[in-house]
Amino acid sequence: MDQNNGELIQEIQETENALHRLEGEKDPKAALVPGRKIEALIRQLAEQEAYGRAEISNWRNEVWKSLEQINEEIEHQERGYLIAYQQLERYSANRVRHIQNAAAMQLEALESALIETKLKLKREIDQANMQLEDHLARDLNSVAEQPRIDALVKKFENGVSIENVREA
Repeated sequence: MDQNNGELIQEIQETENALHRLEGEKDPKAALVPGRKIEALIRQLAEQEAYGRAEISNWRNEVWKSLEQINEEIEHQERGYLIAYQQLERYSANRVRHIQNAAAMQLEALESALIETKLKLKREIDQANMQLEDHLARDLNSVAEQPRIDALVKKFENGVSIENVREA
C-alpha cells in the first residue's frame, strides 16, 4: 500500500509540473492547483499506518467540498469568459459597422464629386463648342473674308480636309 501511495504521489507531482510548464510558471508551488489537498492527504496516509472510518470520512468530506468549490470556480470562469467573448463580439460588430458607415460616406462623397466634375466638364465643353460656333459664324458672316471662304469651299470640293480652325 505504501508503494502504491508513493507512486500516486509521484504521478500527481509530475502532473502538476506539466501543468505549471503549460501555464508558463517557473515555481510549481506558485499557484493553488486543484489536487493539492488530495496530495497532502495521500502524503499523510503514506506516513501513517492505520486510519479509522471517522478520519477517512472527514477527509472525504474535505476533499469533496474542494471539488465542489473547484467546479463553482470553473463555472464562474466560464461565465466570465462568455461575457468577455460577448463583449468582444459586440465591440467587433460595432467597429465593423463604424468602418462600413465611414466607407459608405466616403464613397457617396466621391460619387458626388465625380458627378460634379462630369457636369463641370460638360459645361466647359458646351462653352467651348459655343465659342467655336461663334468664331465660325463670324468668319462666315464676314464680308472681308469672302475670298477666303471661297478658297475654303474650293478646298473642300477638291477633297482637302482642314485639320484645325487656324488652317481655315
